[in-house]
Amino acid sequence: MRKSRVEDRPLMTLKERYVNGEINDEEFEHKKTFLRK
Repeated sequence: MRKSRVEDRPLMTLKERYVNGEINDEEFEHKKTFLRK
């Protein structure tokens, strides 16, 4: 359970950056796909 939370953290950070407007749609989708591999 704990391990999956640690793995989800980069994705959470990515979402926060996207919401704050630090990255655009294309970059968000690319990084999301990269993190899921």
